[in-house]
Amino acid sequence: MMDKFYSKVKVAVIACLLMITSTKLVAQYTCLVDPNGANNNTTPVTITKWKPVSGFSVGNNFFKGLLEFLPSDYDPANTTKKYPIIIYIPGVGATGNGSSTDLCKIFNDVERGLPYQLELGNINTDVSFNGQDFKYIIIAPQYTAYNYNTNFYPKAADFEAFLDYVLPLYNVDLSRVYLTGMSSGSNIVIDYVSSTDARAKRVAAFNTASLCSPLGQAPVAANAYEVIAAANLHGRFTHCQNDMTCLPTISENWYNSINGVKPNLSEFNYITTNCRVNGHDSWTDNYNDDLTYNGRNLYNYFIQFDRQATLPVSLKYFNGKMNSGKVDLEWSTSSETSSARFVIERGGGNYAFTEIASIEAAGNSNSNKVYRFTDSKPLVNLNLYRIVQIDQDGTRKISEIVKVMNKNSGKFNLTVSPNPFTTKVSAFVNLDKKQQVKAVVTDLNGRQVANLTRLCNEGTTELSIPVSNLGKGIYLLRIETDSYSEVQKIVRQ
Repeated sequence: MMDKFYSKVKVAVIACLLMITSTKLVAQYTCLVDPNGANNNTTPVTITKWKPVSGFSVGNNFFKGLLEFLPSDYDPANTTKKYPIIIYIPGVGATGNGSSTDLCKIFNDVERGLPYQLELGNINTDVSFNGQDFKYIIIAPQYTAYNYNTNFYPKAADFEAFLDYVLPLYNVDLSRVYLTGMSSGSNIVIDYVSSTDARAKRVAAFNTASLCSPLGQAPVAANAYEVIAAANLHGRFTHCQNDMTCLPTISENWYNSINGVKPNLSEFNYITTNCRVNGHDSWTDNYNDDLTYNGRNLYNYFIQFDRQATLPVSLKYFNGKMNSGKVDLEWSTSSETSSARFVIERGGGNYAFTEIASIEAAGNSNSNKVYRFTDSKPLVNLNLYRIVQIDQDGTRKISEIVKVMNKNSGKFNLTVSPNPFTTKVSAFVNLDKKQQVKAVVTDLNGRQVANLTRLCNEGTTELSIPVSNLGKGIYLLRIETDSYSEVQKIVRQ
């Protein structure tokens, strides 16, 4: 599917005249790390390039937090500009509960992994290919546990649930989704891309550093390499020659098996330097800009590949509205090829989605098709809806989110979500007429730290409060209209 399926869909949000100003405050995020990479995690380091994001739980509760790196020109409101994304999965030493404190483990588990090397300036996330410039979004999820002996670790379905959650949150070029991991994180990567054809085709390219998951050992099937080859999925395996923890033959067997089916589809990069931890540390060189293989470092390797095939369904629009206490959803497609069904998922302010309905798709069509569904029992206050479009081969694509307020019509209503928040917070207001809405954020001393003003139409409107520069703490958010004012406490964690 083309990116039209992921085109901007915001319910009852009319184009508004927008003016935003904010007072610059420095948000502090400090972690204990060892700048020398010796795992003596006693040095406080202020993190400036990453933001911790918590407050969610997906994938059977394995994924509860992440680190977020965004390009310098990233604007969440500009949904027409899309960015390639790298998902970096750390090792078992970085497991934690997803809190901002535990997310520091992603830095201090292996200081030479991707996140800390980027923080040190060893990685250039701006790349070029065929005369076109790209800037990466990078997301580093934290998982809560990885115990192979007890079969308690994130499976492919769990990681897919994380992808389903995180990709719609950013302006992502879905033809350029790249996966990389180190040690147990590389196991999660290889398990996912080799599990099904649909999952492999969701990824443009992958990389593993010090892979520990052999072919034929659960959860990986003996012929799992055939899935990667059939999906034409490019990959780079990086391993230290003297790795005594996970033998280099593990990566070599994957490489040989894939290329035995489809020559030159994957690369195998033997590392001989910086191999700490009984030779297990191939990530130091793997993630550093200076390491090149066949003339390209990892970031220039990734950007060569995309998934620009014609997609089976083109979504024209997706919207929703309240109607007598129910939510009417409607979407339309302009063409469909081998489409199977549309799954409707609903979530609340915590963005935890569950399936509420499944509607059969047209299968094959070159004309406009309109689909409708009514949620007769919506949640109180904020309702989030998205469509999971599933093709006949099992490929899944997720729409952007439609937001509907379940409030009494004809009255002013305010809902703030999420609250507490880490990086983003929105005020959802329900207006009885077109009017100006002003949002003012003050600290507990009454000092104004951010504000915005919009002229918005009748109905439900989402106001994205400019809080990116606020430090952790308690603030007061005041929403004012022509005839109403309400104050709510908001907390940045």
